[in-house]
Amino acid sequence: MVGLDLVQWATTPKWADISDFTKQVLLTQGLPFLKDMLLQKNFEYIFLNGKTAFYEVIKHLHISYKEIQVNDGKNNFTVYLGKYNKSNVIGWSIYLQSAKGGGYDNIRKISYDVSQLYRNYIIT
Repeated sequence: MVGLDLVQWATTPKWADISDFTKQVLLTQGLPFLKDMLLQKNFEYIFLNGKTAFYEVIKHLHISYKEIQVNDGKNNFTVYLGKYNKSNVIGWSIYLQSAKGGGYDNIRKISYDVSQLYRNYIIT
């Protein structure tokens, strides 16, 4: 498994606290590198953690996708399912490392929900 980020540079302060201008500069410079990496190797899955990651990647890579609304009893979030080249793209709107992600138990619950939706998507 390979972990790739939208932006190849760590940010201080954290992403949520930097200016919109700085975010845009970092994305403009970082996304071409990410696109190049994804074109060089066929990944079986591309996981996109959080709404910003998902929307920036689909905008720049022109990925078609299906949105599914989820309520897991604690959170409302959206799961995104699509394809990029031969890769399965699976994303979710809730950023798992945030307070709303809810810790390891909730992350396990969210990952279970996402995997079930993915199975149903593949079967249909």
